[in-house]
Amino acid sequence: ERRNPVNGGNQDFGLPAVQSSNNLQMAFTHRNYDLAFAGTTQLFRTTNLSDPNPEWELVHDEGFQVKSIQIHPRNPEIVAVIMLNNRIYKTHNALDAEPVFDAIELGTGSGNSSSLAMDINDDKIMYVALGTKVYRTYDDGVNWENITGTLPSVNVKKMFLDSARNDESVYLATAIGVYYRNKEMSDWKAFNQGLPTIANITDFMLYDDVSVGRKLRVSYYGR
Repeated sequence: ERRNPVNGGNQDFGLPAVQSSNNLQMAFTHRNYDLAFAGTTQLFRTTNLSDPNPEWELVHDEGFQVKSIQIHPRNPEIVAVIMLNNRIYKTHNALDAEPVFDAIELGTGSGNSSSLAMDINDDKIMYVALGTKVYRTYDDGVNWENITGTLPSVNVKKMFLDSARNDESVYLATAIGVYYRNKEMSDWKAFNQGLPTIANITDFMLYDDVSVGRKLRVSYYGR
C-alpha cells in the first residue's frame, strides 16, 4: 500500500490479489516514477504507478519465491531478480512487451534473507547477500567471490551500492548494525555512529535523489 500525502490514508497499489502477502518484493526507480516491478512468486510490471488504478502485467514466472528485485540505477531496462531456487534472473529489455530473462547461477550460499545491488557503471558487477554471507561478481555471475569477511553472523536485511561513487561503495544492514566497504578495502567497517544500540534494525532504505541530498534511512523496532 502507499500513503496518501493529503489525508494520511492508505491506497492499494492494485496488484493481483495472489501477490499481496508479507513476502511481496517491490522495486522502484527515480528514473521513472511510474515504473515499478513487484511479486511474490511471479514478477509483475507497471508503467503507470501514479495512476489511481495502476495496471500490472506479468513479465516473468519461474514458480519460485521472489527474494529481491533491483532496477539498475542508470538503465531501467536492466532488472535483476533473486529467486528461492538460488538463481538470479536478469533482463536487459525490461520494458519490452515480453522481456527475456537470463538465469545466473549463484553457485554458493543460501538464505531466506536476500538482497542484490548492481554497479551503476557496469551491470556485470553485482553484490549479493544471501543469509549471513555476501558475494561479489565482476562478470555477471561467471565467478563469485565471498566478501563476507568479519561481518557478524546475522542475516543481511538489505544492501545498497552508492550510485554517486565510482569505488563500489556498499552499505548493508543487519538487525544489529550498518556496515560499509568499497572495492579498495579488504573488509567491512561499522557505520553506526549516532544509531541506537538498544533495539534491532527492522528496515534499511536509501533515499536517492541523484544529488548530495542522498540519505540512508534506518528504522528500528519500536522507533
